[in-house]
Amino acid sequence: ILIDGEGRVIDALKRVDESKSSVRQILPSLEYNLPPSQNKLNILDTSAEEISKTITTMPEKRLSSAILSTLEGVSPIVCRELAYRASYNDEAVAQLDAKKDILPQIEHLKTLLESGKVIPTVVKDTSGKPIDLTFINVCQYGDLATIQNYDSFNELLDDFYYERDRLERTHQKAQDLVQKVNTLIQRTVKKLNVQRLELLECDNKEQLRINAELISANVYNLEKGASSYELFNYYTNETITVKVNPALTPMENSQRYYKEYKKAKTAEEMLKKLIENGEAELKYLETVSDALDRSNTAAEIDEIRDELYQGGYIKSKGKAKKIKALPPIEYETSDGFRVLVGRNNIQNEKLSLKTANKNDMWLHVQSFPGSHVIIVADNKEISDLAIEEAASVAAYHSKARGSKIVTVDYTYVKNLKKPIGAKFGKVIYHVYYSINVSSELTLEEKTGGNR
Repeated sequence: ILIDGEGRVIDALKRVDESKSSVRQILPSLEYNLPPSQNKLNILDTSAEEISKTITTMPEKRLSSAILSTLEGVSPIVCRELAYRASYNDEAVAQLDAKKDILPQIEHLKTLLESGKVIPTVVKDTSGKPIDLTFINVCQYGDLATIQNYDSFNELLDDFYYERDRLERTHQKAQDLVQKVNTLIQRTVKKLNVQRLELLECDNKEQLRINAELISANVYNLEKGASSYELFNYYTNETITVKVNPALTPMENSQRYYKEYKKAKTAEEMLKKLIENGEAELKYLETVSDALDRSNTAAEIDEIRDELYQGGYIKSKGKAKKIKALPPIEYETSDGFRVLVGRNNIQNEKLSLKTANKNDMWLHVQSFPGSHVIIVADNKEISDLAIEEAASVAAYHSKARGSKIVTVDYTYVKNLKKPIGAKFGKVIYHVYYSINVSSELTLEEKTGGNR
């Protein structure tokens, strides 16, 4: 809302006329009026004791909710932070001590505001996306978020909204790919479920063979026209009932069971291969989905789009433009080793099988989609500290991000091999070690702008 020197509205980003509000209109030339009072307490004009006393009149409410209902001009994140500092789990007001738990937090906030020593603060989730902003340090999220302080609120607001807008644009650009990959995953899962059910039906193939064999062994004792035969099963020393077609001769029924057995056996072999290929397809699509989730720039989206085009999953619209390859994300360990991270499957494959030296160390999270990570040995013995820090990088750049403990496999690059005909980024290894680490990122990215 833009106001002139006499307090009249010049214009507003969102105009409000009588059809939208009968109390407060925001239109050019009208006098600007403050929003209606919410009948809350102003912390600058009210003592901390009175505020604390008012909060205790809402014993059933959680402390954060009671603070929000009492004070004007405070946001939910500030109320949650005060409640966290007072009780850690935001208990009901009735369970707290007003003087011991509530009053000190109100006094601290009042002192902070009166002194003007506020701290411009942004809260980011584990992917680096800004999720909230405030004027105090924030502890309530623990290791589920990162906190960044700024020198001024102008700088904070510039970064916060620029990053939110950039991520939103990137998200919109990736939407068609996300939808396409999700559809492919759903189709693959559905197909696999059908194939697994069909495979279960093949489990009785041995009984089909036994039925054929027992009928053949007793063919001269059996007659056409019966709907079932009572036969002695010499494999189990039991008499079994075998259903047959009364219109067929005993030999024809035996041949029918042999035919069904061979059909089931062939189907089982084909289904096992189809399921194996389907599971590999599903794992690959999940790695693409993970890479999309972790993409922060339009260039990263373009590379994944090109990967899907090369894999035959999407068609090129018009003349395909040449994609300039991005460099791997780079970090440096505390003891000076370079750590390289692939951004997508094509880059993972290039990094692990072409760029890396055979004595470099390769890392990847166990049982989750994620980036290939390389510790560059540079003719030195790779330290345990470098492996531990690089393993945390691998955990951070994976589907397991946000987990407290993640298992990461590591081995020398010389132990990697790509199966013939495998998808982009697929490698196998048999000699390896594993380490359990946190997915919290402690190293600073060297390439910048993509964390």
